[in-house]
Amino acid sequence: MTVKEAQLITVRQFCERYSYPSESALRAIILDASINGFDKAIFRVGRRVLVNVPAFFQIIEEKNGGKKL
Repeated sequence: MTVKEAQLITVRQFCERYSYPSESALRAIILDASINGFDKAIFRVGRRVLVNVPAFFQIIEEKNGGKKL
């Protein structure tokens, strides 16, 4: 995925646009991102945490055995 394909948004913006996961669940995913494989979709810029939306949902799809959501 190139930088042009990335759609980086904040955690709050992500939760306003998508019903899954909840903000607290997303923050838990972010906390353990290096362990659960979501580190490819989470970026930290200073204190701000950004989510790469396409990469996030691609990881979920991969974890779901390749089945579409």
